[in-house]
Amino acid sequence: MINTTEKLALNDKINLFIGTITSGESMALAGKLKEWNSVYVSTTSENNALTNPVNPYLFRANYSDNTDMIIWKYWLQNTEEGKKAKTFYSVCADYTWGHDQTKNFKGIIAKYIPGGEFLSQAFYPLGTTDYSAQLNEAGGDVGGTWYWNRYPGLRCDSESIYFNYFFSEELYQEWTWSSRTLHRRKS
Repeated sequence: MINTTEKLALNDKINLFIGTITSGESMALAGKLKEWNSVYVSTTSENNALTNPVNPYLFRANYSDNTDMIIWKYWLQNTEEGKKAKTFYSVCADYTWGHDQTKNFKGIIAKYIPGGEFLSQAFYPLGTTDYSAQLNEAGGDVGGTWYWNRYPGLRCDSESIYFNYFFSEELYQEWTWSSRTLHRRKS
């Protein structure tokens, strides 16, 4: 993938790339962008290191691993279900994102969950379709992650700041959020 992208940048003079690739591939591209004088727009890679420190040749159009952890921390500390959770196990894909998620989740548990115990983790190769040995619960009908995980007390799964006007520095600087998360209104 890097070789193909390099040929497009150097031979065909392509200077803007956008794509849905893994964090590991994005990290590899990030190190070459300045040399190629090209920009990459990441739409799925969550690795914190992609934009910390800032890389002027890489634009993240999605949130980072840190945002996921803020949501988990909030849920674990502020919901009845989260407060009951004391033992944890991670099941992730065996590539950069899965390992980053697990490392960050372990940190949240160690720092913010008194008596919390991270038991273990399982990393499965990309393309794995049989997680039956690890499946603890499932919805009874059509749904999926965004349908079944309603994040009790929240209207969405991202911090308010991610709904800001990043395309305009002026609008971004003048806007003040009333809270870090968008809470559901009581009915």
